[in-house]
Amino acid sequence: MYLELLKEELETLWAEEGVDTWDAVAEEYFPLRAALITTVQDYLGYGYISCQVCHGHKACVRCMEETMFLQLGKDPGSSKTVYMGHRRWLQKTDPWRKRGDLFDGTNEPRGPPRKKSGEEIDTLLKGWKECPAPGKIRQKPGEKKKKKETTPLIGVWKRRSVFWDLPYWKILDTPHCLDVMHITKNVCESLLGTLLNMPDRTKDGPKARQDLKVLGIREELQIPPAQEGQSEEEADGGQKRKRIKQPDYYCPPSCFTFSPAEVDQFFNCLVGVRVPFGYSGLISRYMDPKKRNFSGMKSHDCHVMMTQILPVAIRGIMDDHVRATLTGLCNFFDVITRKSISVKKLARLQEEIVVILCEMEMYFPPAFFDVMVHLLVHIMDDIVSLGPAFLHNMMPFERMNGVIKGYVRNRSHPDGSIVQGWLTEECISFCTNYLDIEDPVGLPQNKHLCRFEGVGHKNGRKELHVHMSGRSSDFDRANLVALQHIDLIDPWLKEHKTMIENSGKPMMTEAEIYREHNSSFARWFKDHIDANPPPMDSDKDKLVLALSHGPAPNIMTYQAYDINGYTFYTEEKDKNSVYQNSGTLIRINTYSGSTASKDKHLAAPHVSVPPRQPAAPVVIAPPERPAAPEVSAPPQQPAAPEAEEYERDNFQWDIPTSSQVVHEDAPGLKYVCSKKLFDSQETAEEENPEEVATAAVKNMLSPNTLRATATTAMEGPSVQPKKRKRQNKKDAQDKAAAAKSKDKVPLLDKLPNNWRPLHHLGQPMLPEHVVKKLTPDMRSLHETVLHVENLLLKSKDPGYPLFVAKVPTGMNFVEKYPADLCFIRFNDIFSIYRMQALHFSVVRLVALSLSSQIVKEGTPTIAIMDPFYMRESIICNPGDRAIATQQVEDFMLANIKKGAILIPYFPEDKFCTLIVVHPQHSHAVYLDSGRDRKKDYSHIRALLNDALTGFANKAGPLKVERKSRGGLVLTHTTNFPCLRQSTPDNGMDAWYAILQMQEYIKYADDMLLPENLRNRFANMADVPDREIRKNWGRIQQFICTIILQDVNNRSGEFFYGYGLPPNDEIDLRLEMSRDERPFNSLEGCRPFPPRRTT
Repeated sequence: MYLELLKEELETLWAEEGVDTWDAVAEEYFPLRAALITTVQDYLGYGYISCQVCHGHKACVRCMEETMFLQLGKDPGSSKTVYMGHRRWLQKTDPWRKRGDLFDGTNEPRGPPRKKSGEEIDTLLKGWKECPAPGKIRQKPGEKKKKKETTPLIGVWKRRSVFWDLPYWKILDTPHCLDVMHITKNVCESLLGTLLNMPDRTKDGPKARQDLKVLGIREELQIPPAQEGQSEEEADGGQKRKRIKQPDYYCPPSCFTFSPAEVDQFFNCLVGVRVPFGYSGLISRYMDPKKRNFSGMKSHDCHVMMTQILPVAIRGIMDDHVRATLTGLCNFFDVITRKSISVKKLARLQEEIVVILCEMEMYFPPAFFDVMVHLLVHIMDDIVSLGPAFLHNMMPFERMNGVIKGYVRNRSHPDGSIVQGWLTEECISFCTNYLDIEDPVGLPQNKHLCRFEGVGHKNGRKELHVHMSGRSSDFDRANLVALQHIDLIDPWLKEHKTMIENSGKPMMTEAEIYREHNSSFARWFKDHIDANPPPMDSDKDKLVLALSHGPAPNIMTYQAYDINGYTFYTEEKDKNSVYQNSGTLIRINTYSGSTASKDKHLAAPHVSVPPRQPAAPVVIAPPERPAAPEVSAPPQQPAAPEAEEYERDNFQWDIPTSSQVVHEDAPGLKYVCSKKLFDSQETAEEENPEEVATAAVKNMLSPNTLRATATTAMEGPSVQPKKRKRQNKKDAQDKAAAAKSKDKVPLLDKLPNNWRPLHHLGQPMLPEHVVKKLTPDMRSLHETVLHVENLLLKSKDPGYPLFVAKVPTGMNFVEKYPADLCFIRFNDIFSIYRMQALHFSVVRLVALSLSSQIVKEGTPTIAIMDPFYMRESIICNPGDRAIATQQVEDFMLANIKKGAILIPYFPEDKFCTLIVVHPQHSHAVYLDSGRDRKKDYSHIRALLNDALTGFANKAGPLKVERKSRGGLVLTHTTNFPCLRQSTPDNGMDAWYAILQMQEYIKYADDMLLPENLRNRFANMADVPDREIRKNWGRIQQFICTIILQDVNNRSGEFFYGYGLPPNDEIDLRLEMSRDERPFNSLEGCRPFPPRRTT
């Protein structure tokens, strides 16, 4: 590809003098400079433009010479070059690296390939002495033909691209980007061909099964030996040669291939898919149910199939573990193609795609992993450098190519036709700027010139009178919406709202003001204009007068209507259509006081935001599918697609006009379907019980629940009447939600007296009648623990009965060995269910979860510190206390703008105190529920004082400073009024600490200063213990949900990986963490697993 001319133009644009460009506004010339940031093309075009090898053993343009390839054998294998080895991107300690039997038969000790910088590549190419010259090598007359071209540099570079001559090219991070559109299309076609076992497109055929035999993996999927080809000799021109007689192979069924019945269900499901007009092509057009294959799908159709339709269509017809992996893959494509992606989620997406690719390596044959599947692991690098994928894919260019192809009139000279057609359109466009004509010849007309103009379909058109047909309410509502979205009417809208606020009605809430405004504005506006008519000096005055009288009651109705580039049908017409053009809705700014309408700027006023996605993205009506058969794979919690991940921090994007709700269909799988928006909070809570449970956890310590007489003190200082009224309403809703879920919380008081005090492996933690009353998460965790324990008891080489939680990085947690992992023993889970003393590891997991929640939500006032070092057994040692002091100092500096820091501190193993430190005010408050028991706080006091001194030296002067013996000190208030235990020695300190952390987070804005904190907890000191005990059930559910969804789920934030570290490593970590407790077993309390005797 000859790019020298383009290079010259780019160099001219980047020159210091630039290019003189005319500024039409300033009416002067200015020097214009521009640079080429990146290029986008399909994968073959990537190789031509960058002059890199994009096929063969070094086909990955990002891994370059470190590409992990596997050349499969030719006979009797598939002879393909595949790219697996995605375990290189896993953590070094991940157990999958040593499980070669699950992958390609080899272990994976290597790390991910190192990315070369532009300076390194430029230096490498400049030093290439045998670099081929650009252009085609022509053979001279009489010269012998060369046998082989120059060998590519390090197997990657074919020649030096002309772009490297640009002065800025070597500093670009991503000079050429991967095309997500073509990657999605290729992966979709390979996946559908393999799932449906299409003869021409499947990657799982007899040759692929022979690859498994050559690699020595997955014996259950290999072709039986009796069916292998028999060799025989035959004569061929007097010579004998061996010929393999190919019989009819029988390939054992795999976990990912559909059975004939499942294929029928899959196609029946897709036949009922209906999308809005223009959303995508009709899926039924690409299907051939008789031949059971797909053909002719465009790139955008493949995108819709992968992101919207396939996750719904495979529900209940595959094995759970395979379906969860494919659902995660579809969710990955969906997230990366959105208009906005949170930066915090990019690292998590990279980890998820690595795990998904590793799982696919365990399920799919090696022949499936061509270079397009491998490129998924590199997509996130482009998104980090260049932004969301829609900014740098080929979709707009491919659509423009379709327009350019329309210029072709002479098929024998297509290039000349395109040039002439483009030149003609440019000339006409230029001339229309100087001609006063309404309908220019030769230019396409916009479908609708403005947002209020549309075209109705003649079929089904009817004229009616709104008052005689009973449509008055719809007519008035439409008139109100039109008035509220016209800039000219804004002064009267504000005047009417101000008049209602000053009408004299006492304590009107915002919702009541808007209801009154919506119901009376149209009539008031008409009367006001009639009483004060405008001067009629301009067209705007005439428009205001016309708008005040409203539209004519005789209106024209249509069965179908085209407006703003979208088509809308009535439900009656939609029944006979192959499209889904009814049931859409848009949120507008007619605020009615309900929760659903509070976000009134989702569709910004005066800007048309039509529904890109309808209220029901797919309408599927398949027959009932049987549940998926049980498989022998270990129980996993699949990653459900996230309901909504649109970020509106700095930008405002088009969002789907439907709320996404997670439902359960098949065991172990959650999927997302669409649900109609509700106008009232009560209705939404009835339809979505998960939101009710979440609200109950977040608001589990309401003032009315703790102490009815302490309502005034719990409301906080200086609460306005309107705010107090809304708070009382919210407390009433919290009380109703708590009463609604009361029967779901098990009452430990009803346990039999002779129930076991210690947990025995493989035995239930609670009686059967209590387990049945547990919440779904608690019951699921209980079943998971018993399942794992039974496997350990049957294993010949058992591991420890525990869960491993990985401490996330980049959140100022303790990430050094051995604190990078947190062990949750099954004994500790037994203590959670029995409401016994919680160990430090459980409190640390809760603190990490709450702290992560604060970081993600951007809470500006508080921070929770990792309590790994905050134990008396550690800080009593001077060396460890110095490390802990530095950790506290660094945490204060990282959260310098926070008003308060929460530190769970363990003065003894089973006793916990929540310390609230206000660094800027030099104050520390000790919330000790068992303060009647004497404790020694000397070590933690010295630690906090030293950390404050170091913090002040680096951060500058504090607002309040107290000095003693040459250093800064905190005012330590240990006898602080707070929740109090009736029996201080029962070991429930950790429960109170968790309760106080949640209380502090809930009312953080009212407790920034120590005096405000005292006002908050002043009347809570004497709350009866039986009243506080009602909240323990919700804390139980909260902790179990963290363990089940964040620790034991592959998409969880604290997910370590499948399997456990070696027993010796666990022993070493526990010893260094000062945790030397034994593990319970069937025989009682003894070490488990049994120690081997030498």
